[in-house]
Amino acid sequence: MANTAMPDVKLAPSPNPFRVAQQQLDEAAELLELDTAIHQLLRWPLRELHVTLPVRMDDGRTKIFHGFRVQYNDARGPTKGGIRFHAVHNAAQEHKVHNRLAAYLVAVSRVAEAVKLRGWVG
Repeated sequence: MANTAMPDVKLAPSPNPFRVAQQQLDEAAELLELDTAIHQLLRWPLRELHVTLPVRMDDGRTKIFHGFRVQYNDARGPTKGGIRFHAVHNAAQEHKVHNRLAAYLVAVSRVAEAVKLRGWVG
């Protein structure tokens, strides 16, 4: 009988999405010659909330759920998003990236709106 065992396959670890986003920001900040203080302010979340929620299930077992909320920058108004509950820690890293991008999107759209209102572009 032929050996049908699968060979050991070593998969490269998937990149941490938060670290990838930070690296992209670092590269953009260097190209823009962004002020160091502003760069550091944009690099890290303003606040993070991590919670642990024990829930008694219907079968009597207690299951632990982990939740998190990441807020990047509230300088231009309220932050977006809500509390997320997910079983995988990597989701927290992805949530940080999502909130960073959402903060950038809101900021850029507000600046674009102000530029149009002032008649600086058509």
